[in-house]
Amino acid sequence: MNYEVGKKIKEIREYFNISQSELCYNICTQAMISKIEKGESIPSAEILYQLSLRLGVNQNYFFAVTSSGNNYYVDQVIEEMDKSIRQAKYQEVYELVKLEKRNPLFRHPQLKQILLWREAICTFHIEQSAEKAMEIIDAALDLSTTIDKNFSSIELKLLNSKSIFLSISNEFEESDKINQLVINFIEKKQYIEDPRIAINAYYNGSKTSVSFLQFEEAVRRAQKGIDYCMKHEQLYLLGELYYQKGNSLYNLSKDNKKEALKLMDDALWIFNKSQNKVFYQYVSEEMEKIK
Repeated sequence: MNYEVGKKIKEIREYFNISQSELCYNICTQAMISKIEKGESIPSAEILYQLSLRLGVNQNYFFAVTSSGNNYYVDQVIEEMDKSIRQAKYQEVYELVKLEKRNPLFRHPQLKQILLWREAICTFHIEQSAEKAMEIIDAALDLSTTIDKNFSSIELKLLNSKSIFLSISNEFEESDKINQLVINFIEKKQYIEDPRIAINAYYNGSKTSVSFLQFEEAVRRAQKGIDYCMKHEQLYLLGELYYQKGNSLYNLSKDNKKEALKLMDDALWIFNKSQNKVFYQYVSEEMEKIK
């Protein structure tokens, strides 16, 4: 155990080009750092705490890295990636993923999955290849540490993305199969760490139902997503879900025109408040066609 602690200290120190003397300054001696890294000495709790602060990680990292929550640097990198993806800076994120793949802090399978998930999204947008993106998603799913009866949050996100890529490739049946797998798991589980996973699944499921011309099911799934947004006080995809439900209702029956336009108007309000100009323009044009 003490060798693994020392090994991790050395890996992080060398990755960030920190010398032993820089690491030990005002904490302990350089000789002690050398012995710790070789597994010849066990650091006290206080020294390990001080070393973790200097390296920018939580103490728990040296014993088990099970999530990004134990690592300040990892949290910062993931947050930056998410922000850049929302801004469509895919090339920037892609370069960051390549860099962090060499980082020992991302060694744990779940953290590797997070990097691969971002890589798949960027690959799809940069190369316009759903097939290549799905290969990366599958590589990430191969790193799963759960059993077939259970899924982690990152695995559910990976499955959601795979369902989307399959739908884009016109493989609607396979897409719906994966989407239904995610929805069934979500509805059986009492607690989902990130409500956006369920919202995404219902939205994707509604879109897939439209592809099958199953408009009644599309309406039901969109409403499920709306209900989930309301329950968890989320604006995420709420505008898209209102539009999805309205459009599906109208396709189900032209008699639903008034209700469909009301739902689309609700979507417009959200897109206007969130300054989503692209979706605002799209929904406005679709409403004009119906009117």
